[in-house]
Amino acid sequence: MDRKNAASALGRSAKTLSAWARLKIGPTPVKVGGRIFYRWAEIQKFASV
Repeated sequence: MDRKNAASALGRSAKTLSAWARLKIGPTPVKVGGRIFYRWAEIQKFASV
């Protein structure tokens, strides 16, 4: 799922997920063709913490 939808699922902003990625916290992003995506399992795992 893209960053916007992942942020919505976590109740955060896309900028927050971007900052978390730089700090190596939060769900692990996956870069595909220059775009950032998140696996649904990662979103669920992080939300349950």
